[in-house]
Amino acid sequence: MTQETKLKENYKRIIKGQGVGAVLVRGASQSLIIQVMGTGLAFILQVVLARILGVNNYGDYMYVLTWVNILVLVGKMGYDTATLKYMPKYEVDQNWGLLKGFLLKSQKGVLIFSSVVTFSILLFAWFNVPKFSSSLRVVFYIGSFLVPALALLQLYGARLRGLKKILVAQVPLQVIRPLFIMVITGITYILLQRHLTSWFVMTINLVSVLFALWLSIWAFSRNLSPIISNAKPIFKVREWMSTAIPLLVISGMQLVMGQMDIIMLGILIGTDVAGIYSSAQRISTLVIFGLQAVNTMAAPMISELYSSGRIKELQRMVTLASWGIFAVTSIGSLVLIFLGSWILSIFGQAFIIGYLPLIILLIGNIVNALCGSVGFILNMTGNQKISGGIIAGGLVINFLLNLWLIPKWSMTGASIATATTMIYWNIFMVIVVIRKLKINPTIFRFK
Repeated sequence: MTQETKLKENYKRIIKGQGVGAVLVRGASQSLIIQVMGTGLAFILQVVLARILGVNNYGDYMYVLTWVNILVLVGKMGYDTATLKYMPKYEVDQNWGLLKGFLLKSQKGVLIFSSVVTFSILLFAWFNVPKFSSSLRVVFYIGSFLVPALALLQLYGARLRGLKKILVAQVPLQVIRPLFIMVITGITYILLQRHLTSWFVMTINLVSVLFALWLSIWAFSRNLSPIISNAKPIFKVREWMSTAIPLLVISGMQLVMGQMDIIMLGILIGTDVAGIYSSAQRISTLVIFGLQAVNTMAAPMISELYSSGRIKELQRMVTLASWGIFAVTSIGSLVLIFLGSWILSIFGQAFIIGYLPLIILLIGNIVNALCGSVGFILNMTGNQKISGGIIAGGLVINFLLNLWLIPKWSMTGASIATATTMIYWNIFMVIVVIRKLKINPTIFRFK
């Protein structure tokens, strides 16, 4: 067999094969394409919004949106992450009744809890009238309705990922939503020839999410097997809640930890500084779309392989994933180190002061990438309580560091607090995974 023939065979095996590596590469590649498109669109959207809103309105918009993104987690009640665990597990076991029961219960739970969150935000904004400007209060009112819409959108995205429909799982949220916002706000700005209000852009955001949700529901109904649709639902609510709630706590703590710096900058320094810092933080996340792309496919595969006892295949998949994550993150970080100041200037000259925080955040993300999909490994193998304990410790450390460093060094202090915490919990989880599961999630092993 010639070298050319071998390459063709390997290519066919990757494209059409059903092995662990082939499935991971195909799914991760699709996800990476969407991640790149989504990240690029999100970046362009932030530049557009920073320009057409102005610093003050942009700060208000991002401040409220940060709170919305945190509170969406409460609305989801951990059911999106639990979906990635239970859908593959029930499919392997062919427990169609349990799968249908889980789908029904998860949707009902998300609707109820996200509606409670919306009502709570409305009450919060109403009773804090003296503390908020009239425009900021209206942004809070509109943003509250984003919570149930985003919660359901992310739940259906997780369901499509559970079916290994990676493209249709990500396109509505990561591509269609930012495009919708960008086009409508851009046209409006061109027609009016003046800065837009933050409440108007938040309204467009809400409409875009509702449209993306409709597309996701339609795609899921088209891809759901009739066997599941026609099955008699069986409910194990206690078991599902015992898994979903710890996953909710973990996801919540991770997101709060990721947004703690922005929130505390807004409280301790001001929303203008928080808005500038949020741009640097968002740019720093450009390097982790490799991690996000791999995790999109890896999470349900970890559950499937671990549930069926295929530990050797699981180790091979995890190592392949780690190398892919490391390659994308290291290349992206080098690019941003050289171009970071110029990229920040696109937002406006006031945003260039975010360059040093950007570099510090990149260091934390590189360590994050080196540790691989360590969080998902713990969560998808029934060790979510251990994972939650580690994250809880990180959250406390993150809060204390932000409280100490922000008054001293403003944005630089916030970035140091975030990067330090990220390094702490990733390394701690690697140690636990190696000792407890005998799986090495890093790039330093290949079998």
